[in-house]
Amino acid sequence: MVGLILLLALRILEWLCPTLITLSLYSLMHLNATGFTRSLRYLSIRLVTNWRLGLAVLALLAALSQFANAGLIYAKAWLAPVLIADAFSRSLASGERVKPWPWADTYPVARLQMARLGVERFIMDGDSGHAMAFGAGMAGGTRPGEPGMVMVGGHRDTHFRFLSEVQEGDDIALEYDGEEYLYKVFATVIADARSGFIPSLMPAQGLLMVTCYPFDEVIPGGSQRFVVVGERIWPKASPQ
Repeated sequence: MVGLILLLALRILEWLCPTLITLSLYSLMHLNATGFTRSLRYLSIRLVTNWRLGLAVLALLAALSQFANAGLIYAKAWLAPVLIADAFSRSLASGERVKPWPWADTYPVARLQMARLGVERFIMDGDSGHAMAFGAGMAGGTRPGEPGMVMVGGHRDTHFRFLSEVQEGDDIALEYDGEEYLYKVFATVIADARSGFIPSLMPAQGLLMVTCYPFDEVIPGGSQRFVVVGERIWPKASPQ
């Protein structure tokens, strides 16, 4: 509850920052009272008549707004995982999907762990840009426990950065709907998304973890993908 209140406060501050600056400038241009407000009005006249001073003040206000927004982004980045973890725990307890905050359009559906790398990631429902802003996203289609390949995507510079360290034979634990599914890394593949990236040798039931490649690419949006293929080892895959 405390985390949710903090996130709501951050959203209000995010809206207030530019609004307060706009209102301040408007007030400076329209104050008619005496004393302190007269001084503010005098300052507003100076800002209008001295364009250099006016530009400097506007630049300062813009910089302050940017710093404030950057601080809010970092605050939300710290708080969101806490709320997502709590939502996942409540989902397990209730058996129902729980949103991390009321206005979210996604929710956590799984928890992924790799013991060798000390990795724990919560997987959000869907692979939209909004869902993947807060975690890796599970694409629609095959779900854990069903025949076929479960596909999970994540950004190479945040939630799926660790894929650069994955090795063949690594174990992957995926908790979904209160059940734990174990996978072993079958292969890693670098492929072109335009021509498909499914390797020719594919386990009957498994997990695909996909991210953009190269990991250190400066310009995003390329067509290359780094794909980790995991074969399900528990529960044992049903024979096809």
